[in-house]
Amino acid sequence: MVAADLSTDVGTPNPEASAPDVASVDAGSGWPPAPPYHTGKQCSLPTCDPSGPETIDLSGTWTQSVTTNSQTCNSLARVMDPRLQPGHVETLKNQSIPRAGECVYKEKVGGTLVGVIKGNIMVTCEVMAVTSGVTPVVESQITFTGGVGTGPAWTYLFDVPLPPTNCQANCSATLTKE
Repeated sequence: MVAADLSTDVGTPNPEASAPDVASVDAGSGWPPAPPYHTGKQCSLPTCDPSGPETIDLSGTWTQSVTTNSQTCNSLARVMDPRLQPGHVETLKNQSIPRAGECVYKEKVGGTLVGVIKGNIMVTCEVMAVTSGVTPVVESQITFTGGVGTGPAWTYLFDVPLPPTNCQANCSATLTKE
């Protein structure tokens, strides 16, 4: 599943942080909605139709690459987790994107909903496993053109033991069909 692997364990909202950079889209279409796609430690994805049109082929496997652009976390947290360092790149191969209509699932169709795709734009949100008391929430907004999807991704970290207790990592994500 795509969202699960978008730079896990790297971010939490900081009210003083600037809004994430989001690729411009046709404002008249109403899609995609503006991030964030969560409320606190819970995802709040838009409604999807499992019988809706599948306008982009997401079958097969994908290589996912996530680059950290910036973050708002404590400097000690940045030293402890290299994924928080600007310029860090994490690449994962053989990623699948299970979907039914407009609905994108974690592991299998009908399982945990982690994304919605309409037209060629997919938004994702997934609450990751708590590690050392920290809850990561990973989001993305990916625009597909042919066999490549690109866009911003964010990891929000909640309950970090060092202030700020909530921070975030701002990333760029690329999915390439294998």
